[in-house]
Amino acid sequence: MHPYRISIALQQEVDRQINELLHLKLIEPSESEWAHPIVCVSKKNGSIRLCVDYRHLNSFTIADAYPMQNAKD
Repeated sequence: MHPYRISIALQQEVDRQINELLHLKLIEPSESEWAHPIVCVSKKNGSIRLCVDYRHLNSFTIADAYPMQNAKD
């Protein structure tokens, strides 16, 4: 998958958030062919949230034949 275009105005904030996540070791660099593009979502306070678009991956996901029961069952 190719990355989505990000406006120049958002690019600096995206870079800052990615560098922070790398520093905290919550993410790591990857060259995987299964990498997916990020999507920027505006929050109510004006900041942005980084999300990942997994729609392409979901098309390859196979549903469980025997789904787990929830606590109410």
